Amino acid sequence: MHTPAAAPPPLFIKWLYVISVGSATLAVLIYLLLFAAPTYRTEATLIVRENRDQGGPSLTGLSAEMLGGAVRGSLEDAYILAGYLKSPGLIESADEALELRAHYSAPTRDLIRRLPMKAPAEDFHEFFRKRVKVTVVPESSMLTVQVNAFDPNFTTGLANYLIAQSETAINDLNARMAASQTNLADQELENARVRLAAVRQELFEFRTANELIDPESEIGFRLGNLSQLDARLLTKQSELRAKQQFLREDALELRSLRQEVSALEEQRTAETRRLVASGDHSLADAMKTFEALKLESEFATHAYTAAFAAAENAKMESIRQEKFILTVASPHLPEKPAFPRPFLGTLIAFIVFSLIYSIGKLTVATIRDHTL
Repeated sequence: MHTPAAAPPPLFIKWLYVISVGSATLAVLIYLLLFAAPTYRTEATLIVRENRDQGGPSLTGLSAEMLGGAVRGSLEDAYILAGYLKSPGLIESADEALELRAHYSAPTRDLIRRLPMKAPAEDFHEFFRKRVKVTVVPESSMLTVQVNAFDPNFTTGLANYLIAQSETAINDLNARMAASQTNLADQELENARVRLAAVRQELFEFRTANELIDPESEIGFRLGNLSQLDARLLTKQSELRAKQQFLREDALELRSLRQEVSALEEQRTAETRRLVASGDHSLADAMKTFEALKLESEFATHAYTAAFAAAENAKMESIRQEKFILTVASPHLPEKPAFPRPFLGTLIAFIVFSLIYSIGKLTVATIRDHTL
């Protein structure tokens, strides 16, 4: 049979409570009054907006999908900025510009909340993330940046630096978006320009080689000449047949008419051959080549016009999608520290230690009851 363990005397329990909870609370009070470095806090509220000019031209269909599909909403931009403000690159940049390590390591007496001078980069980054809190409000897409530091001016300066870096990040994002949207359109425009110039050069070389400014006009002119030759030939032939009725075959006038008719027929044959004969000297072949080059030139001109319009629309769309940061609430210069609050902190510590003591006491009593 087990002998019940003797319960501690009430006076011992009372003194144990006073010593344990009281000493711990006193230690917290001494730390808050003498050692804790004052921490100042400031806040800034930001929101990302797009330069949506409804009066400007906009793209539709596939062009809008290609050029405007990558546009992110303000909420997504806010989350991107939140991640950027906690990125190692920004932290190191801020350390270079403002000497963060030196500032957060300055309070040598506050061993609990200061940053060790030779802290590894990972510990430094984590320390900074705890001192700079970034919160995104999904309902309004607003970004709240809370900065805590050991000096009020440094606190405000750090907050302003973070805002400036956020604007720089947004500008860089705008530049990359504009480049991605306009590079393809500019490349298509350049290709269309080169093609148009090449076709026009081919057309110029063709006209120079064939000594033809406009084959259509040349053919029209030659067809007109052919019609005139036909009319003159028909007249001379009719005159020849009429005079053959009453003149001798060896008459001088008939010989003259036969020579004129023969000359007109030869000239007509030469003109006809020039129009329809095959080879390099055929106007028909020249006209065929000219029409092909002219059609290609018109197509290249239309392609260049369309590419030029697409490039201009891409530039306008990139301007309409430009993003910028609106500072809804600017960081203020704090006048009193947000931490420490010695008496409030001591009261909270007393309550916490009392709860811990009570839980410990209850645990011990439960164990004693189970050993009976």
